[in-house]
Amino acid sequence: MRLSLVADLHIHTTASDGTYTPEEIVSLARREGITTIAITDHDSVDNVLSTMRVGAEQGVQVVSGIELSTEMDLAELHLLGYGFSVDDPLLTDQLGYLRVARLERIAKTVDLLAELGIHLDLEEVLALAGDGSPGRAHVARLLVDKGYTSTIAEGFDRFLGHGQRAYVPRDRCHTIDAIRLIRRAGGVPVLAHPGLSAPGLSCLPELVKAGLMGLEVFYPQHSPEQKARFLELAAQYGLLVTGGSDCHGGGKDQRYFGSVRLPDHCVQCLLAAVPTHTT
Repeated sequence: MRLSLVADLHIHTTASDGTYTPEEIVSLARREGITTIAITDHDSVDNVLSTMRVGAEQGVQVVSGIELSTEMDLAELHLLGYGFSVDDPLLTDQLGYLRVARLERIAKTVDLLAELGIHLDLEEVLALAGDGSPGRAHVARLLVDKGYTSTIAEGFDRFLGHGQRAYVPRDRCHTIDAIRLIRRAGGVPVLAHPGLSAPGLSCLPELVKAGLMGLEVFYPQHSPEQKARFLELAAQYGLLVTGGSDCHGGGKDQRYFGSVRLPDHCVQCLLAAVPTHTT
């Protein structure tokens, strides 16, 4: 009898702006009865292989994953990639470029905060990120630690969010280029949380033509009506259906691990599309 699969395919770790380590994520998966997970850190695959190793030891299937911040027609679109080869040279080069761009962005953010009378040490921000890629969430955590704000959300609302005084635009690759990059690495490109991305939906025919293979239908902030609509769109365009909690761990938001569970038939279809890079 075939094992029924339950998946959470949108998880962030300490390699980007999450708080969970690979060991903690796998432990949570076992506790919650989730058989399949994907680590989808922002512009990073640093924790993918280590999570795979821990997962193999503890009976949790781990699919390689990433979340790329991309741009199309001046709109920011997030693209998930699954099942690719993490050592693909073109992907490695692009991620190296994005890592440098993230460092430069955080340095500019710290400078803007200093102009507002908020003095943070860049080295402390980088220390919070550890071996992971530094992001605004690390700056927000330091704002709390230093007593400038009460919560991480307040840091984004007052200083770091889009349009706020310490916001620095992110250097992003074009969405079409990102789709092709994931496909060349042997993976499945998926449009992330379309309910939060009206431009992504309006560009869907063009994205499909460029090689988009999936749509993240199941997501904590998608209403039942949205999920029904996205299932229709997936069927219309022949797209795989994916989903996940967008878990970042404690502090950042309320989208906790396992709050979205992708059903068996959707997991099986995704795994069939990426048979060579899932374990």
